[in-house]
Amino acid sequence: MDYRDDREVIRVRLAEAEERARRAEEELERTRAGHPTKTGLASDTLFTLTKVALWLQFAAWVGLVLVSVPVYISIAHKEPPFGSTMSPVIQGCMMAFLVDVFLAPAGILPLIALRGVSKGRRWAWGVTLASGIAGSLCFCVPLGALTLASVLRSNVRQALIGA
Repeated sequence: MDYRDDREVIRVRLAEAEERARRAEEELERTRAGHPTKTGLASDTLFTLTKVALWLQFAAWVGLVLVSVPVYISIAHKEPPFGSTMSPVIQGCMMAFLVDVFLAPAGILPLIALRGVSKGRRWAWGVTLASGIAGSLCFCVPLGALTLASVLRSNVRQALIGA
């Protein structure tokens, strides 16, 4: 039996445990110094509402994708935008595809932001900010405004990016 492999596994696990302990000590120091932490955001009601708003932005985009195909096909049947040389079904699908692709960043960004926030990534703040702006412009001003109001607060910015 080769014990070198077992010792290497123990070394790796020890290094991981030391890293977790170091991060916990840093977070404890930040809390003592009065800085907000990522775990402190869990009790922040406005930040929780922001996560709900991000989910709603994503759900709105999915709803748009599901509804846009039949709507644009029915529009194409009444008045074909590309003439009568092409089937109205194909024309409607093309229009729905173009609209859905144009609005895709506003629907995908909230999902990416939620993933980053849940993992505590530094880039999550920027993606959440971009998602709030895109949501305000494309879907729903109240959801985008809620996201922007939350993410621009100093305690959220400090907790997410440490600035």
